[in-house]
Parts: sequence; structure tokens; C-alpha cells
Amino acid sequence: MNPVPTSPAPGIAIVVPVFNEADNVAPLVAELARVFANVPDPWEIILVDDCSTDLTWSRILDAARRDPRVRGIRHARNRGQSAAVWTGITE
Repeated sequence: MNPVPTSPAPGIAIVVPVFNEADNVAPLVAELARVFANVPDPWEIILVDDCSTDLTWSRILDAARRDPRVRGIRHARNRGQSAAVWTGITE
């Protein structure tokens, strides 16, 4: 796993497992940011890439560079959706 640095501990964490979702990363992050824009508590989006074979990881890194509330974690091998959610919760 390769965690991407993030901002200080949030009050709310949205964990999203992703697998071959390169085209959906930016729209997902934009929509979640829009939905949480007026939430007074600090929040973050944790995208867990379950060893995608497309550009998903690259898009996660791009999103994390643009917004410090986005964090990416990448599995070295495909472990499944449940494991990806668990990783996002425990990392």
C-alpha cells in the first residue's frame, strides 16, 4: 500500500473502494466536495485503489494534489471491495 499524505485528522471520512474507475475519480471527488462543502466538520475522501489496471491511481494522485482533503491508498494486489473498505477505515 502506498498512502498519499493528507491534511490533519478529519471529523468525517468518506471511504470509497475503486477498481478501474479512472474516468470516474474526478467527477466523484467533485460531487463529494460539493455535497460536503457546507459541512462544518473537517472531512476527507479516502480512495482505495484495489490494484486497478487502468489510470485510476494516477487520477487519484491528481485529485490528492489538487485537494488536500483527498487521500489515496493503493493495494499492491487485488484484495476485493471489503478489504479495500477495511484498508480505508484502518489506515
